[in-house]
Amino acid sequence: MENGFKYDFNNLDSIVLDNINDIDKPFVFKYCKAKGEADLEWAFGVLDTPQKEDKNGVLRDTSFMKVRREFAKRYFPHLVPVKKVEEPTLKKMIAEELKRIREQRGE
Repeated sequence: MENGFKYDFNNLDSIVLDNINDIDKPFVFKYCKAKGEADLEWAFGVLDTPQKEDKNGVLRDTSFMKVRREFAKRYFPHLVPVKKVEEPTLKKMIAEELKRIREQRGE
């Protein structure tokens, strides 16, 4: 392993990650470097995307959280958290049931 890394970047197929938190800045750099110039260009492109202004009107650099998420989407899609489906609130459930009952009665 190179420079104390626990992954062999000479054999990318051997790298298995279990958690998105295993991806850190040096890992992203080493992985993209091992993949080649096109992947380094891709990573630079992610970092270079225009950002929205914050509440104070300041343009912020791309956060590492965004870079890590995009990296995981591209190379380790099984690690990307899936958005949870919102369950309807009790109020919404009752309102829908009342609407259904009223429709049945013809109101």
